[in-house]
Amino acid sequence: MLTIILHPEAPSNASGGASINTARVVSFIGFGLGLYALLCSIGISGWIRSRRTGIMTSTCGVLGVYFVTWAILSFK
Repeated sequence: MLTIILHPEAPSNASGGASINTARVVSFIGFGLGLYALLCSIGISGWIRSRRTGIMTSTCGVLGVYFVTWAILSFK
């Protein structure tokens, strides 16, 4: 979507009504979901090894989700 909108030789109606802000929101949502999925997989992965490792990786995952959410909400 960004390539089509930002291409210098693209016709003016190539975006199909979508704006750059729409593309940024879609990419930000995709990045955020990917980041949360990564943190979730880190939190779950330790349980395969042992209970102690599972507790540690879950703690790290929860702290990561907390800090990422805090960073997103405080970003202006």
